[in-house]
Formats: sequence, C-alpha cells, structure tokens
Amino acid sequence: CFDPEIPVDIYELGLVYSADVRTGEDGSRQVAVRMTLTAPGCGMGEVLVDDVRSKLELIPTVSEADVDLVFD
Repeated sequence: CFDPEIPVDIYELGLVYSADVRTGEDGSRQVAVRMTLTAPGCGMGEVLVDDVRSKLELIPTVSEADVDLVFD
C-alpha cells in the first residue's frame, strides 16, 4: 500500500509498527496490523486503513484483517 500523498509504500515510510498473524486450526489466518500516519492530522487516515485492510483480505488464506491506527 502506498501513502496517497507520497508515492512511497507505507512499510518503507516506517508507518507499520507491527503485523501479527495468527493461524486458526482450519488454516485460516487473522492478521492484526498496528500502523500510524505521516502526520496526526492527515485526512487520508481512514482511506489508508481501509486500503490496508482490503488488500490483506484479498490474500486467500486471510479470513480477517484488523488494522489499528495508533499515534504512539
């Protein structure tokens, strides 16, 4: 996923703090991501969170993606 204001991916920008993957007994995965924005007042926050969530859920083995926006 790319920051909508800067053509650089959010991982390279250091915006992803953690990504935890848990695998269920049926082989499905639940992904929990903690991330931030380039600036606390960024108006694209929800757009970026939705983009990360939807792209994670496109992965066939991911049954659920929880993206938590944090500022610390």
